[in-house]
Amino acid sequence: MTTPTPPSARTLRLLTTALLLTLPLLACEAEYRNRGEGGDPCATDGDCAAGLSCVAFVCADGDGTYDVGVRPDARPDVTPGPDPGPDFDAGPGPDTTPPPDAALDTSSPPDASPDTGGGVCAPMERRCNGPRTEQICRPDGLGFVSRSCDEDETCAEGRCRANNTMICEPGLARCDNNQIVRCRDDGLDYVVVAECADDEVCVSARCERRDQPLPDLTFAEFDVQLGTYRPGDPFGIEGELINVGSDIAEGFTCSLWLSANGRLEPNRDILLDVVPAPSIEPLQGFPFSLSTRIPDNTPAGSYRAIAACDVLMPTVTEINEDNNTATSRGAITVITSDDDLPDLYWEFADFEADTVQTGEEVFFFASFGNSGASTGPFALQIALSREPDGAGERYVVWEEFLGGLGGGEAQGFEGLFRVPPDIEPGPWFVIFELDPFNTIAESNERNNAFSMRPLFVDSIDGTCEDDLDPNSRGAPRLLRGSGEYVDLVSCVPENDFYLVCLEPEQRLRLSLFFNHNLGDVDVNLIGEDGQTINGSYGINNQEYVEHVARREECLTVEVYVCCGGNRNTYNMDLIIEDP
Repeated sequence: MTTPTPPSARTLRLLTTALLLTLPLLACEAEYRNRGEGGDPCATDGDCAAGLSCVAFVCADGDGTYDVGVRPDARPDVTPGPDPGPDFDAGPGPDTTPPPDAALDTSSPPDASPDTGGGVCAPMERRCNGPRTEQICRPDGLGFVSRSCDEDETCAEGRCRANNTMICEPGLARCDNNQIVRCRDDGLDYVVVAECADDEVCVSARCERRDQPLPDLTFAEFDVQLGTYRPGDPFGIEGELINVGSDIAEGFTCSLWLSANGRLEPNRDILLDVVPAPSIEPLQGFPFSLSTRIPDNTPAGSYRAIAACDVLMPTVTEINEDNNTATSRGAITVITSDDDLPDLYWEFADFEADTVQTGEEVFFFASFGNSGASTGPFALQIALSREPDGAGERYVVWEEFLGGLGGGEAQGFEGLFRVPPDIEPGPWFVIFELDPFNTIAESNERNNAFSMRPLFVDSIDGTCEDDLDPNSRGAPRLLRGSGEYVDLVSCVPENDFYLVCLEPEQRLRLSLFFNHNLGDVDVNLIGEDGQTINGSYGINNQEYVEHVARREECLTVEVYVCCGGNRNTYNMDLIIEDP
């Protein structure tokens, strides 16, 4: 997801005193138990037991079990690239002193509204699908991964838990479906203690009148500057906090975290900063862009950023208290030594063609691996280049995004790419490239591109003239009797028109043959009154029409290119049978 650079932003300071007072008050979440079996859902390698890795959000063996390849729906909603733009607030460099305290810029655009980013669900969101199934939203937000609970487990609060496992803090009250619920004394479930009236809404475990104005904080945007970092390096965070409620939100703080699994767990996550937030009027937003640093004690791994406002010490009563956090769709990679770097490489890559025409599709297949540490998201690309190393003029003909690849893992994929219709004829090298935007720092950057042999592109001369030209709707070309006509050309908008005259009871059979990949060719049979009496509009490489004359008549045959094509060649077989 590309987040627009806000009009103004300043680096925010760490409130150390407030942090020391706040951290002891953090409530700990119940620890998520790793399942460790092949096929179980996961977000990172840490969600899988020893000997297993997280591959395409599924725990898998090191030998490639559950290797699902590259899926078109697995692309993260981010625009990769190490450079966030000239207006991004990069903050102090690694060897400089951070700037002094800075006031927040509270300017905000009018009529701010939430933006879901087009995902199916919130990344890493958890829910129960009945009492026996847990679901976790994939980090790209494009769907849920399901897992059945074990026989001695029940799904509660979005997780499979042992039947005697506490799911809540005894006595803790909260809102649920406009009801006030309180955790049982044994911590195993919630019980309803009150239902709010029709003119009331449950807010912070109490019923409030609906006409009472209340704020509601949530995030319209939130993401990180992708890249690979070492402890102490600065990196950028951007987003927009908005108030979708009916009253001002003021006097609250926001905290920023690094999370290995994309869930806010203060007892596990790495705290980046705690900052005071500005007052936000109803239906207004606060865009922010800031630079922070990777803490010195951060272990190597892949992390997502989390923002939480009015969560550590809630001070604002809101309409909805459950939408105050946001998780970045993109992930950053932290390394502590060169041994932590990944190394992407091609195992093989090839395509099934030697000579093609412009606009034609080519089938390809390939496999790549990672001989180093796990990666974050990166792109795969296929391009056509005049040079075998991909230098100079090039056409990108296929591109996909992958959420990441574990160390020692490999992926295979296949598909089709289309030769550009405006490419010059001649030899073009097919370049397979990993991480073309250099979002992943690697121990070896010289093995990301692979090219084996050239693809020869042949193009017809582009003219619309052939042996049956000139012809037009007002002056069609007369065809006398049966015949075979080859290498005819039809262009947009210069359709071909032919005149065929029949005696009573004669049968006309007309066939067209062409390459559908270069543009669909269709045919109309038009009567003397100008009305279409027959036609053929298939989606393969042939069209066919026939007609029996009931009287002496002359028919017009109209041949044309349609459905996205601009030009194509065809052969025409004309047969006239006597009764």
